[in-house]
Amino acid sequence: MATNYLQDGGTIDFTNTGKESLKAGAVVMVGDLAGVAHDDILPGMTGVLHTRGVFILPKAAEGVKQGQWLYFGGGTLSGKAEGNQKAGIAWSSAEAADAQVAVRLAE
Repeated sequence: MATNYLQDGGTIDFTNTGKESLKAGAVVMVGDLAGVAHDDILPGMTGVLHTRGVFILPKAAEGVKQGQWLYFGGGTLSGKAEGNQKAGIAWSSAEAADAQVAVRLAE
């Protein structure tokens, strides 16, 4: 067995250095890595972020096509790459009026 194996990479520990609590289900960017908070993470506390999987996440008021790359900025996902960070791929389509979309986190 490999002696240098650490973990499967599906989660990462994250310390909330901000002043606001992060709610369970919130998108959190760690550098270029998109994660979703497993539980609430209070300021100064360390919690777990999921880095794999499909999550229902908030999106901007625009249509999304299944298989489209989505980018995170301003608290929502959108198809706009400029000024935003790559977060994942739309798992399903969504209308502009929909507040959320299913997203597979980028790996």
